[in-house]
Amino acid sequence: FDLATNVPPQFLLLCHNEMCYNPTTIARIFLYCIQDANEGGETIIARNSDLNKNLPANAASFLKEHGGIVYQREFYDARNPPPATLAGGGVRGSWQDKCSLPKDADQDAAESFFHNMGFSSEQMEWD
Repeated sequence: FDLATNVPPQFLLLCHNEMCYNPTTIARIFLYCIQDANEGGETIIARNSDLNKNLPANAASFLKEHGGIVYQREFYDARNPPPATLAGGGVRGSWQDKCSLPKDADQDAAESFFHNMGFSSEQMEWD
């Protein structure tokens, strides 16, 4: 269970790429709302491949020439969490939580989890 977006109601949630960074794609996605919006509340659902077909030629060319879009996520080690002031600066929780591992799990357990998802060792960076 991963709450990818916990957006306050005053903000519009634009196109969201649920788990697009995973080499192994998901077969189904389930969306639900805990509390209905007072107004609005619409959600855009689209396939990236369909969106890519509608990109202007110069944008598609630019992306191809520059290696596409790189999606990067950062997680900390639960055994050594960052100071609270840094936790909101792009760090999204511990890799132990992301991998559904115990808080004292080591890096080998996380690497095994990510390898099983299709990531290569070269795609993982550890401090």
